[in-house]
Order: sequence, then structure tokens, then C-alpha cells
Amino acid sequence: MSSLTGRYRGSETPECASGSDRTFRASGGLLCRHAIAGLALASGLVLASADASAALPRSQDANGGEVAYRVSTKGAAAVHWAKAVRAVDAVPGQGIVLVAAGAIHQDGDSDGQLDSGEVIDYHYTVINAGPAPLSGLTLSDSNGAVSCPGTSLAVGAHMICTGSHVVSAADATSGAVSNTVEVSGQDDSARPVAASDVMLTQNLAGTAGLHVFKSPDLITDPDNSNTASVGDLLRYSFVIKNANAEDLAAVNLVEPDPTRIDTAISCAATTLGGAGFSGLGSGSLASLDSVICSADYSIRAADEALGEVLNSVNATADAAIAGPINASAVSVVPVPVPPVADLAIEKLGPPQFRSGTQISFDLIVTNNGPDPAINTILDDPPPPGLVFVSNSGDCTTPFPCSLGDMAVGATRTVTTVFEIPADYAGPDPLINIARVWSDIFDPTPDNDASSASVPSASLPLPITGAATIPASDGLKLGLLALLLMVMGATILRRDVE
Repeated sequence: MSSLTGRYRGSETPECASGSDRTFRASGGLLCRHAIAGLALASGLVLASADASAALPRSQDANGGEVAYRVSTKGAAAVHWAKAVRAVDAVPGQGIVLVAAGAIHQDGDSDGQLDSGEVIDYHYTVINAGPAPLSGLTLSDSNGAVSCPGTSLAVGAHMICTGSHVVSAADATSGAVSNTVEVSGQDDSARPVAASDVMLTQNLAGTAGLHVFKSPDLITDPDNSNTASVGDLLRYSFVIKNANAEDLAAVNLVEPDPTRIDTAISCAATTLGGAGFSGLGSGSLASLDSVICSADYSIRAADEALGEVLNSVNATADAAIAGPINASAVSVVPVPVPPVADLAIEKLGPPQFRSGTQISFDLIVTNNGPDPAINTILDDPPPPGLVFVSNSGDCTTPFPCSLGDMAVGATRTVTTVFEIPADYAGPDPLINIARVWSDIFDPTPDNDASSASVPSASLPLPITGAATIPASDGLKLGLLALLLMVMGATILRRDVE
């Protein structure tokens, strides 16, 4: 909505003082009928053209995205132009590492017992299941040293680490050996990653074992919040590992609640050991081999209300000697309430500009909350044909300016000055657009940009003042314009008669 504001201050002129033209009192002065007629006609023309001047052309932002502006009222004049901001998908950098443990009991006398002196061989599959390369990977084993072929993994790569444990007399007496392995390292942004797994070997346990792991990965982040939120896409990576000596057939993976995934679970055609995998329900896994599967899920509003995305999966397989075996895995993805900071900017400029002079604009940035705005940035590129001169106030450097962290309700004011060349041939009116942003999600991007439209001194100034005439309805504007022009013409006709 736009508005037109007007006040006319008149004084007695020689033409009115002749007595042939009656005068009217106007704001403490005298205004003759000819002046009233001219004012009425001019006002009608201004009103008739008000809507035409209330739209700015579409343009592009610094990232090449299209920007649309619409006018809104700031005080007595229409000076604020709101930017339509597009959401852009972003993939936060994450490092995800999995360690899937397996063990084979070398039962020398084949009695199914853990006898002192027998050996348990440990087999660890370390997988980079995230979108970032990993480095500095180390494995620690509660039962002894671990040997790995390297310390780094590219995206999607894996390595096999091994260790062993000699059964002690105490192990034989208790009838069970428990082992924990942990892997740690960092991603390409030096953020730590870690994972662990536990193996239990006991008497009469047989030689078949199955493990399944689930790793959620944030694939898309449309609101650019770098946290899981409604509409974000999670990709679950499942690792099925044959954790013991027997080969497994009819390997299957099932979601107990099928509504927790949006796509069917699909598995790689080849296992990590290089063997073919025919698919869930019919695929086979050799001893200590693994296969990777995946499924997608879009976070719902119900997950946000719960504060987390819960998911579980069950794996089953058949072993020739041990018979049916199974395993399960769960994952929990927190869905935090992200901080929100509504930044708003208002730009104020002079009523006119002149070539060969300087022009200044005031930029007022406010954080409407409800959370602090972190790392607030203000940018105001020079309008076409103008040259940046200086900034003062809460920024004294060239744009873009760092306004720092802004508490809720805080404001920053910057006055920027541009040089207008004497031979300026740019747009008229001159349009200056500024925008502001921070590292915190802004739920109302419409007020993140503001523009001041300043005509040259060669153009007539708009009527300004205290009396305000709404201009939101085109039909009302037209009728008002017609009424004013008829009134002016009637005064002139009577004067002629």
C-alpha cells in the first residue's frame, strides 16, 4: 500500500492583491483562485499516476538469484522495498564413521567351550558413511592391539582392521569373553568423529553371528539451519555384517514401522568383500563380509513435536548349522528448535539528488528476535553510476559491514555517503538497495532488504506533509483525481465568466 501526503503553504501575490481575484486562507497565508485551480489539476495528475510509480523493476541479487520488490509504507513516504528470498538447498559438512565388529572362536578341540589358550580372532570393518573424508582414524580394543591398513578414508570407502585375544583361565571359568572396540578421528573440517561396537563370545554360542548398524545422514537442509528440521531429508545407511564363521543365506532387512521410511530399502549389488549380493531376502554373506543398504526419510512435523526422529530396523539370516539368527539397530536424530532472528532494515534517503554532489542514506537495522542474530552482515552496493565515499555510525568500513552479534531488540545505524558524478547518466529516480543477514535463520525474509528511491532535482518533488490520502484503491484514486480536476476547471470557467 502506498500513501500520498500533501500540504500547501500560500501567500498573497500581486495578482491576488488586485482585488479582482478573491483569496482563500491556506495554512496561515493567502491563496488565490488561480493557484487553487492549478493545485487541484496538478494534484489530480499526481494521484492518477501514484500507482505507476510504486513498482520497482525486477533485478538480480549478488548470487544471481531473481529479486522481486514490493512497496510498503514507512512513515509518510513509500521507501521500503521488500526482497523475496528463495530457499537454497545446503548440505552441512558431516563426518560419519561406522565400525562393525566380527569374531571367530578358533575352537581347537571343537567342544564348543572357551578353553584357556584358544584364540578369538577379531575382524573390524571401518566404513566412512558420511559426505566428508575422514583422517586421523585410530582403533582401540579393550582386549589388545588392533592392526589397520591406514588412518584415512575417502567418502564411501572402508578398511578392514584385525586383532586377536588369547582365552585366559578367567575367561574359561566365566564362560564368556566381552570385547569393546572404538574408532575415533576427524572430518575435513577438523570436527571429531567416533563409533564403537561390542562383541560377546560365550560357550555354546555356535559359529554364526549377525550385526546390523544404522547411520542417519542429513542429505538436504532447505532452510539452511545446519540442523535437522521439518522438510529436511535423512538418508539412512544400513550395514549388515556377518559377524562369525558360518556363511549366511536369506539375508533380510525390515523396518518394523514402514511409515518411518519413504523409500524401500535398497542394497548394493556387491558386498564390501567383492561378492555379489542378489538383494534382500535372497542375498548371501560370507563369513565376516558386509553389505551396505540405504533408505530415505523426510522429517515430519510430528518428529519436530517429538523433538527427535526415531527409527529401528531388524535383520535376519539363515545359517546352515546355527539356524535362523537376527539382529536389530536403532537410531535417534534430534530435531532441535533452531534459533530464529528476524532482522529488519529500513533505508532513508533525501528527497532529491543533484549531479556533481554527494548523497547520503541512513540504514537502520533491527533484530526483532526472538533470538540473538549472530554475525550480522550489512551490504549496500553503490547504485549504478555512483561511487562509494564513506560509512559512519555503527560501521566505518566499506561494505559489506560486519555488525557483529545483535541482541533481541538491538539496533544498528549506519550512514553511507556516495559521490554522484557531474556527468551522471544513470537511472532517474536513483534507487539504492541495502540488505542484511546473519548466521541465524530468519523466518521473515521480506524485511531483509530495503530501498530508497530518490528523484533528481530536475523532477518535481512529491507533495509531502501532514495530510495523508490513502492510495491503496485504484478506483478511489481515479475518482479523487477526476474530482480535483473538475473542481479546478470549474474555478477557471467561473473566473472567465
